[in-house]
Amino acid sequence: MNKKMMLPHILLCKLILVGTRKNYEVSSLSRLNIIYGDSGTGKSSILNLIDYALGAKVVFNYPEIQEIAKYILLEIKLNGKIYTIKRDVFDSGKDIEVFASAIDGIDDVFSKKYYSNYNKKADELEYFSDFLLENLGVANVKIKKAPTKEDSAISRLSFRDIFKYCYLNQDSVGSKYILESNDWTVRNKNQEAFKYLFNLLDSSISQLQAELSEAKVQRDDIIRKHKTISSFLRDTQLEGYESLMNVRSKIDDEISFIKQEISKLNSEMISDSDDHDQLREDIGEHDAMLQELISQNEINELHIRNNIILKKEYALDIHKIEASLEVAEKISVPTQYSFDCPLCSTPILVNDVKVNFEEYDKLSLEKELRSVKKRLKEVDLLIQNIKDENKDIKIDIVNHKRILRKLR
Repeated sequence: MNKKMMLPHILLCKLILVGTRKNYEVSSLSRLNIIYGDSGTGKSSILNLIDYALGAKVVFNYPEIQEIAKYILLEIKLNGKIYTIKRDVFDSGKDIEVFASAIDGIDDVFSKKYYSNYNKKADELEYFSDFLLENLGVANVKIKKAPTKEDSAISRLSFRDIFKYCYLNQDSVGSKYILESNDWTVRNKNQEAFKYLFNLLDSSISQLQAELSEAKVQRDDIIRKHKTISSFLRDTQLEGYESLMNVRSKIDDEISFIKQEISKLNSEMISDSDDHDQLREDIGEHDAMLQELISQNEINELHIRNNIILKKEYALDIHKIEASLEVAEKISVPTQYSFDCPLCSTPILVNDVKVNFEEYDKLSLEKELRSVKKRLKEVDLLIQNIKDENKDIKIDIVNHKRILRKLR
């Protein structure tokens, strides 16, 4: 294989801005593209949206985009493998979705979500930058923010640190502070990223530097804790080891004496408890009966709720049967006769209804209506009986609680 083809590469295939009224598509990005037009026609918007889909912190809220856009779909190839990136336009903190397919096929695959930046701890999701680096076959290294400081903080070399050399904002090109060179922390990181791009950054050395920096931080932390403890011991003027052991021996003797006294008290309590066996038995019986009554009360409440639901269903059935009787009566008139629908008051021709209406025997409907009304009355009676039973149960619960308080 050609060595050039082995290098990490990204090909842009298609960009879709999904809007509230319609979608805006830019295709054929995989070839050489020249974007031209008058001022304010959206040239910069296209580049800005591509940059945002590849992990930029923000997207400029142009008025047109602000009115119609919802999210971006960017179809790309990472080292020849196709992916579709989906990102919310106005909430840059939202997780970025990645589909392992072209845009046309995202409905047939599950997406995988990634954190949009390193501000969140990678507990549930991975970072979007790591996804891009991994699929480009680029090593994920860590570098020191201040290379000359032994205990410098360690920072990830992210995809954005590399991509900034591929995409420069037009407003920054003419600035003397290009690539934010006026910020020393960014300038140091840019230098390390530049070394990485030209294979001048040894990842093994960077890893050792990171471990050395972490060890230096741990050493300083241990020294600080040691100084704090030493200062505390000096200020409190604690006694020596032998003196502390003597104090401990006295405390152990006191604990032993207290345990003996507790054992004596327990023995006395056990002997005294023989006089209270009947009392404990009564408490147990009343407590058991109380729990049973509470349980029965809960069961009855459940039955009441279920029967109320059943009652509503019977009422609905009665309404439907009565409507059917009224329709059946209307259908018996001449076919050209019209009447108002009993449900929605719309004028209806009898002949139109008969085409799709299955006629029922009027006597059967009336019989079924009487049966349902009878069941409805039975449910009403059952609900009332259960409520009466629950009144007695609640009175018994109050009485048992009163007796238990007295016994205890």
